Formats: sequence, structure tokens, C-alpha cells
Amino acid sequence: MGSPVRPYPIEHAFADGTPISFHPVQADRHFDVHTHPFHEIAYIAEGIGTLAAGRDAIPVAKGDLIFIPKDREHVFQPQKHSTLEVLNCLFKEEVLDPPQGLSGYLIFDDMAEITGMFRDCTDCIKVREQAGEFARLMYALKLELSWKQTGFRYKLYIYLMDMLTRIRQIAPLSAAPPRPAADPVQFAVDYIHKAYRNPMPLEEFCRSLGISSRQFQRRFKAETGRTYTQMLQDVRVRVSCDLLLDTDWSIQTVAQEVGLQDMKHFYRLFRERCAMTPHELRLQIGGESRPSPERRNHS
Repeated sequence: MGSPVRPYPIEHAFADGTPISFHPVQADRHFDVHTHPFHEIAYIAEGIGTLAAGRDAIPVAKGDLIFIPKDREHVFQPQKHSTLEVLNCLFKEEVLDPPQGLSGYLIFDDMAEITGMFRDCTDCIKVREQAGEFARLMYALKLELSWKQTGFRYKLYIYLMDMLTRIRQIAPLSAAPPRPAADPVQFAVDYIHKAYRNPMPLEEFCRSLGISSRQFQRRFKAETGRTYTQMLQDVRVRVSCDLLLDTDWSIQTVAQEVGLQDMKHFYRLFRERCAMTPHELRLQIGGESRPSPERRNHS
């Protein structure tokens, strides 16, 4: 029995000190399993096939976006008699690190919250676009790197943060919390953003943290200015706004996708936080509302 094939290590020359790069490829059946010391976000522009990542075999097709963490062995394998056109955003690990000495500034705290999910991630994460939004971001990256006008690195970073934010919002994550961190409040904030569809009951969640519900709620309110339930509702409404603008789903489908089955409750929360109804949001920002298809799984 022969020894297993070791993944081929790949380096990438990030030009001009820019830690974000755009790299399109045509994946055929001759690609080798490989690894690289930088993160990758791959958008499937054409074709159908599989992403083999270790023991995982992830089906991919046009419109899929996949986060591939650094050092994860992988290879795209197109379906027989086909090729995969893959648009890759490559970025160094340092891009995910929060700026040093700037904690307390809300914009940098937001960035740290967005990137936190990906800093220690070791698994590939696949999501699917609804209205060409990932294709637009990838081509925007390509144009900025082609033009390289003043401020282009800032724009690259914003486009990357946009993709990471969208992945973070719609990634299929388990509602069961991972091992608690030292800071239960920050852990809870991260958990809410990951498991807003179907979070654990608060009492059960607190038991998993080894803290009483009363003590936890008092500390959470003191540090965030919101109750646990209020923050969960805020996240659900914010995600529902994105879905209302990025998809043509019915309002009921959007409510269900963010974990709200009671439509009266959903409308009340939405109006309280947005000062308008979901339909009014679509009319004001998204143009005329479109016909709603049958429900689809957006993950």
C-alpha cells in the first residue's frame, strides 16, 4: 500500500505590499491537492463540481462562495466533461487581526467582531448568493487591483469585510455553543450572531457557561447596554433587512429564516427598530418589490 499523497504547498506573491489579491483560475481535473499559508475566498463563476477539503467533499456550483482557511488542504474537482471557473480573493492572515491599541473605537470593535469568526476557523464555509452580490464584489476587487488608484487598498478591505460579513450572517452554523471563552459576554455576543435562527434557551445557555442567569443578564446589560433578548432581536432584524434587499423572498420566508415564526411579532419588532414595515423598506431602498419564489434554503 503506497503512502498517502501529501498536499502541494503553494505560495502567492502579494504585490506592492498589498495583503489582499485577486486570482482567477480554471480548475480542471489535473489540479493537485494543495495548501497555502493565507486565507482564500473562492467564488464559483461557472461550472459545477466538488471542493475536496481533507475528508470533506463539498458540492459547489455557480453562485457559491466558499471561505477556505489557511493551511487547509483542498482542491476543486469539476464534474466530468466540465471545468470550474473560480474567482479567488486571497488575503494574508494579518488582515483579520484587529488593530492594536484601538479597542474602544466602535468602528474597530465592529471589525474585530466581523473577523473573529474567521481568525480561528479551520473548516471551509460555503454560502450561496441570491442576486449576484458575491459576483459584484469579486469583480469590484478585480477592478480596484487593475486600476490601483489612490485609496484602492481601503476599498479592497471594505469589499473583503462585506464578503466576510455576509458569510458570517448566513453561514450554516450549529446552534450548540462551542467551548466558552474567558469572557462570557463577548462569547454570548458572538454566539448570538452565529445562532440567531435557533439559539438555546437562555437558562440552558447560562448553564453551559457555568454562570447563573441573573448574574449573566446583569453583566450583559452593563457591558452592552442591551439585554440578551434585545440584542438577539436586533441581530434578527438586521439580518432580515439584508435578506429583504438581497433576495426576492416573501416577507414570511425572511421572518422564518431569522428564526421568527410569529408574523405579528416580526412586524412589531421590525417597525420598532426600523420605523417602517418590511414592505416599505423594499419600496424605499430596494425598488418595487418582486414576486416571491418558493422558499429556498439560503445557506
